[in-house]
Parts: sequence; structure tokens; C-alpha cells
Amino acid sequence: MRGDVREGRDLLAWGLDTVRPTLEKILAELPGEVAPLARYCNGFQHADGTPIDPPRTGKWLRPTLVLLAAGAAGGDPGEVLRIAAATELMQASSLLHDDIADDDRARHGLPAAWVAFGTGPALFLGNILAAKALEVVAEESGTAPALLPLAIRALVELNVGQTRDCLLERREPGDVSLREYEELCTGKTDNLVRFALVCGATLGGASDQAIDALRRAGLHAALAGQAGNDMGNVWNDGIATGKTPLTDLLTGKHTLPVILGLRTAPGPLRDSLRTALRDAVGDPEAAHDAAALLERAGGRTAVEDYRARHLAQAQTALARADLPGRRSKAELASLIDYVVTHTR
Repeated sequence: MRGDVREGRDLLAWGLDTVRPTLEKILAELPGEVAPLARYCNGFQHADGTPIDPPRTGKWLRPTLVLLAAGAAGGDPGEVLRIAAATELMQASSLLHDDIADDDRARHGLPAAWVAFGTGPALFLGNILAAKALEVVAEESGTAPALLPLAIRALVELNVGQTRDCLLERREPGDVSLREYEELCTGKTDNLVRFALVCGATLGGASDQAIDALRRAGLHAALAGQAGNDMGNVWNDGIATGKTPLTDLLTGKHTLPVILGLRTAPGPLRDSLRTALRDAVGDPEAAHDAAALLERAGGRTAVEDYRARHLAQAQTALARADLPGRRSKAELASLIDYVVTHTR
């Protein structure tokens, strides 16, 4: 069995190749002046309309999860292509709004949509893509009517999470608890991963037990993945996250390295770290200093431990899911492991 199981990178490439034609058709359904912007924010073309091949996209995790969950449940991945594309529309919508809120000027090696086209068009494009995703789910959920309420709830939770994220930026370093951080992630990051798994499994005919297990697996996988994303923004070059390096420190975000770094730092170092984090806002040199101090305080080790713990819990939950498609189930495990360990 193991020799037949594709690795994470190959699975993501397969997800992109399999779902992209369907997403292209959906984008072509948008009004003429909107479709080029939608193609741009999905990495399919430059701002001047020149095609990008291969496309500059994100991981395409959520569409791939839909395909694999359907296959693991015993269904046909080819029957869930439009639902898979809808999850990528929801993700693209959230990133459009995220870049505006965070003042991020780049996304996947391209100028952020709000930089390329203006804040107003990017903002409304995010709304359009979210609405289009709901339209697609409504059209495709005939055999599973519960999916549309789930999609609506996922988008509501996503926007609540983004709102909480903005409001938390007003707080001082050390004033945000781990519990608040995880509640934010549950809305902003976790829910689209869980939605993708539940959609694919439901349409594939999975049992309630399997769907519940996949929901738990998605929760822990997303927390582990977000931990890696947060690490990559502080201590790497930003390539893995698709964001400008150190943006989270420059904008005063209360990410996991900050929360756990302040928890693990001894008293005198904790005070210095708080000061360094305040000074980092808007100052690239001070942000580099704060990143080094966070690592010295034990923040990086704490985040790595957190990521490993939630990855193990995700794999345990997945292993307990009663799913007949053994190869697709094994590939879900392979994909989760790859995405979590390669986002740092």
C-alpha cells in the first residue's frame, strides 16, 4: 500500500491540475470586468492579462482535501470538482480581505490585489468570490442539502475570525492568551480545512463517525499548519507562507511565536521581549531584533512542540475514521504531514 501512496507535493500538484479547469470555468462565469481580477488573485494571470504558467498559487490544500476525502469515503473525486473549486474561491476571498486588513503588499510573488487594482476593487472582489462560492455549493448540494448551511457558517466564522484578528492587534504584547489565539484560528484558519474535509466525505457517502473524525483531524491539522505558518513569517524568508517576511511583527499581530515566547521567557527577558515587540511595529530592523529575541526566549522551540503535538492528534483522529478508501485515506495522512512540516 505504501508504495502506491503519493507524497504531499505530488498530491497538491494533482489537486491543482484536477480542479483548475473547473475553477477556470467558474471564473469565466463572472462579469467581464471582474473575471480578469479573479484570475489575477488566483495566480492565473498578471495584472496586464498576460497568462502565468505555471500559475502562482497557494498550496491548493482545500480543493485537494475535498478530492481525497471523497475518495476515502468511497466516492468518486471527479464528482466533487465544483465543490472543490468553491473551497478555493472561499480561500481566495479570505486572502483578498486579509491582505487589505494587514496591509500586506505581496501575495505569492505578485503584488497583492489591492496594490495592483486598488483597495475598493479588491474588497468587493473578495465579496464576489465568497458569494460565488455559495452559489456553487447551492448548485452542487442537491444530494447533501446540509452543505449549504455549512458553507454559510464557514464564511461567517471566517469573517468573525478575521474581525477578531484585527481587534486583537490593539492589545499589548502578552495580553492575548493561547485560548484566544486558538479561538481566532478556529474561525479564520481551521474552519475552511474542516469544511473541505466534511464536504468531500459527505458527498462521498461517509458515515457520521468518519465525518466527525475528519472534522477533528481538520481542527488539529489546521492548528499545526497555522503554527508552521506563524513560524515561517518570523524566522524564514516568507516563501512558504506567501507573505512578506516579518509582516506579523511589523503589524503587531499576536501570533503563536509571540504568545508562547512570552510564556516561556524568564522574567527579565520577558520584559525586554515585550519592549522589543512594541518597538518592532513599523520598524524592520527592530522586527529582526525582536525575532532573534523571541527565539532566544524559547518561542521557536515552544511553537515547534505545539505543531508536533497537534499534528500527532490530527493523524490519530484520521486513523480512527472508518473510511473504506484505504489509498485516499493514506494520502490524506501523507498530505497533512507534508503541509504541516513544510510550512515553516
